[in-house]
Amino acid sequence: MEGTGVILGYRAVITPSYLSAEHDIVVSVVFSPNAAAEAVRFELLVKDIAGIVGLLRVGLNAYWARIATREGLLQFEELVRAQSSPVLKFDVAPVIHEIVPYRDPPVRRPD
Repeated sequence: MEGTGVILGYRAVITPSYLSAEHDIVVSVVFSPNAAAEAVRFELLVKDIAGIVGLLRVGLNAYWARIATREGLLQFEELVRAQSSPVLKFDVAPVIHEIVPYRDPPVRRPD
């Protein structure tokens, strides 16, 4: 299955509480509408921040990040502020309780 591309890789799913003594946080960031050109650069730089455990692009210029460490939050905030496009929104909220824990998506069979 690996050889045919059905299995792309393996990963360990770690309980977030083991990553740090802090709460996970979710950050919502919205850049100005003309930030699309910077998106690729921003996304590449975000991958270097160790404390980020998830990043979703939820629109042309909007992101949600799940961050597990205070240091990760500070690095993420610094990266956001370094962008040349204005930041229209930067909201931080603690993860109080995970309602649906991470689960693998259902397997889709090729048609």
